[in-house]
Amino acid sequence: MKWETLLLCDEHLERGMAEAAERFAHVFSGTTPDLAIVFFCGYNRDEVRQLAQMIPSLLKPRHWIGCLSGGVIGQGRELEQQKAISISMASLPEVTLQPFHITSQHFSEPATALDALRLHLSTTTPAPHFILLADPYTFDIETFLQALDLGFPESVKMGGLVSGGNKPGDHIMMVDDGIYQTGLSGVALSGSLHIDSIVSQGCRPIGPPMFITSCKNNLIYELDNRSPVDVLREIYDTLPESDQELFQNALTLGIAVTAKQQPLEQGDFLIRQIIGGEPSTGHLAIAAPVRSYQAVQFHLRDPLAARKDLLRVLKNHGQARLGHQSVGGLMFSCLGRGKGLFGLSNHDIHLFQTTLGTLPIGGFFCNGEIGPVHGKTFLHGFTSAFFLFGPAKGESSGCE
Repeated sequence: MKWETLLLCDEHLERGMAEAAERFAHVFSGTTPDLAIVFFCGYNRDEVRQLAQMIPSLLKPRHWIGCLSGGVIGQGRELEQQKAISISMASLPEVTLQPFHITSQHFSEPATALDALRLHLSTTTPAPHFILLADPYTFDIETFLQALDLGFPESVKMGGLVSGGNKPGDHIMMVDDGIYQTGLSGVALSGSLHIDSIVSQGCRPIGPPMFITSCKNNLIYELDNRSPVDVLREIYDTLPESDQELFQNALTLGIAVTAKQQPLEQGDFLIRQIIGGEPSTGHLAIAAPVRSYQAVQFHLRDPLAARKDLLRVLKNHGQARLGHQSVGGLMFSCLGRGKGLFGLSNHDIHLFQTTLGTLPIGGFFCNGEIGPVHGKTFLHGFTSAFFLFGPAKGESSGCE
């Protein structure tokens, strides 16, 4: 198994792609790569279509997937809002690849989403892992992820919502010979493959964990039998001045996704935005459905919290992987991170490299990131998610 990632910044498309093809040909030593994963930033539609034609003719992968985005990641760099291309090429022996595209739709329930996917997958292959690139305006990704967890509970689901556009039709996704502006493009990978997931939601808890004692849909009426607004006022009064400032625009709610009993810890929560509050009633509106007796805890998001949380999950992964060998990976990061959050470029990928070592990792900046928390797959915001590829445990990568 081999993996290589290049980051191209050459304004001359043909020259840059020709140089990339030469480099990949050297790395893969005359063998045909099984998969190319390509992310573009800063190019118009005509240029993207031109690039899409070059990929099969110059890079010659068996299959490929990609999208236009607001920023790309590769070779230890994160480039935002400028012309750049991230290309990852992988040789995946004994892995079956099934590319697919599902048209724009809203699913009535997870079962119908699973039926839509199964039209594209062979029923004879083992349960696959998934790389998913979805248009945020025309595809019901959250119901689709519920369907994947229902149908393939042991599989890894990764990817993101395509970025860079402002309305339906602005985004571009590609898979093999198809170029699409709506729906979802994906690749299912099954066989001799192991994928590790590392998801950092970038927040720190404030105040105590509580239970939702009254709610409806996405509205919370009571926390521990008290008005949520009263609870927030009490938490605010206990915070230092610096956190009180963050409280005004960086407050989120963590919803426990683990069944374990108290004490809950950082990382046990799914972070969701607070989208409104009503002082007269004390009700709180959350960007997610909630139910009675869920455990929740308020969180704050800031650069320091984001750095500490990413470092925490990276170190936890380093301690848990027990020598398992990864050959490369993908990174999906929120448009709200990067230089805008940290004040410097390359923050997350550099922290990964200094903590876990240098691996060829490609990726892009998303409108929402797909990744697991405690075994369930969610669409996140303000997250950086890493997915590390290697041979099935107990097998050699075959790399020299």
